[in-house]
Amino acid sequence: MGKYVSWQDKEKRRQEWHNKHEEARKIYRESAETLSEWLIRKARSLVKNCGLSQIQISDFSGVGTSLVSRFLHRKISPKVHFGTIVSLLLAAGYRIKFERIPPEQDRFYKNRRLPPGSDY
Repeated sequence: MGKYVSWQDKEKRRQEWHNKHEEARKIYRESAETLSEWLIRKARSLVKNCGLSQIQISDFSGVGTSLVSRFLHRKISPKVHFGTIVSLLLAAGYRIKFERIPPEQDRFYKNRRLPPGSDY
């Protein structure tokens, strides 16, 4: 039979865990907001200057013309689907490349659970 743990002890442990990771969640939220805003601005600029008309971009990307128009003229919220941005960038002749961050620049490196001998 398992050890009985009181509700107060569970709540205390949950609160300790929450407090311990609050700083990491704050950094993540700030980074994510900044990244999404930057990505949308960069994508908008690249798609706008790719040399294709909005109709061509719509045809090549599979994204509706009204969404392309709203995206290019900043009438759309920053909560654009990532797949939409990828499709528009592919139609404009660009792709997104993911690269590993060096450990000295990784803000969350100390929190990662990496297997022994991993290449990170």
